[in-house]
Amino acid sequence: MSIGSAIRARRMGARMTRETMATALGVTGATVYNYETDTSEPSRERMRQIAGVLGTTAAVLLIESFEVADGLDPFNRQGLAQTARLVAIAGRP
Repeated sequence: MSIGSAIRARRMGARMTRETMATALGVTGATVYNYETDTSEPSRERMRQIAGVLGTTAAVLLIESFEVADGLDPFNRQGLAQTARLVAIAGRP
C-alpha cells in the first residue's frame, strides 16, 4: 500500500468525500486526488493536516502505507527500525 492509498482508505473509512477533505485542507479536489494516486507527495506539514482531518496521526498514515508483503515485518528488527524512522519523519517522538 502506498501513502496515497493509506490516505484514500482513511478518507473513505471516514465516509468523507474528496471535496469535503479538500475544503478542510484548503486545497482543490484535484490536489487530494493527486495525493491519493501518488501523483504528488504531500509535504510534512500537509501530512499533519491530512492526518488531523482524518482523525489520526501522520505516523499512523506512514506506517499504514507499508505491508508485511513489502518485506517489512513490524515485529522484527528491520521492521522496528523502519517504523522508528517513519515516526521520526512524521515529527513524532
